[in-house]
Amino acid sequence: MSFDEFVAFFRKYGRFPRGNFTGKRLPNDRELKTRYERYARAEARSATYQDEKEHQEEATPTGPRRCLLLVLLDDEDEKILRENAGQLLYTLDRAHIFGKNSYPHMRYLSENVVWLNRWSHRCMDSQQNPVTGKSLDKEDIESWWRLLVGDERYDGLLELSRQKH
Repeated sequence: MSFDEFVAFFRKYGRFPRGNFTGKRLPNDRELKTRYERYARAEARSATYQDEKEHQEEATPTGPRRCLLLVLLDDEDEKILRENAGQLLYTLDRAHIFGKNSYPHMRYLSENVVWLNRWSHRCMDSQQNPVTGKSLDKEDIESWWRLLVGDERYDGLLELSRQKH
């Protein structure tokens, strides 16, 4: 919506798009311009959000909807995870193997996404052991991802991560 359309909307309906007008006097030109700029920023954020929602289906992991880590753990590690994770164990997140902020060109690749319980997802993003929560270095985190998705898949994603888009 252009500035002129914004002003015309206000004059016709007595309110701003995306909000109400509650002032006792009509806004001057500078105030209208300020309100329009706020409106335009909000519209831009909304458009970005809608684009992400449209692509979200593409970023859904393939395979059954269950925590990939729980499938791989032995009984002892599963018990430790259950004690540490609490209720977060029962919430599933889409976890990006190569983070969506650092690697935006890989954000919508389903190969780059797995199901993880929320506790383990937070731990992996914070460079912590996804079972115990203890700090890890970058190489240890890579080892966890390789365990979860396999060397072949990880190496393929690693190659994609090095490409500039």
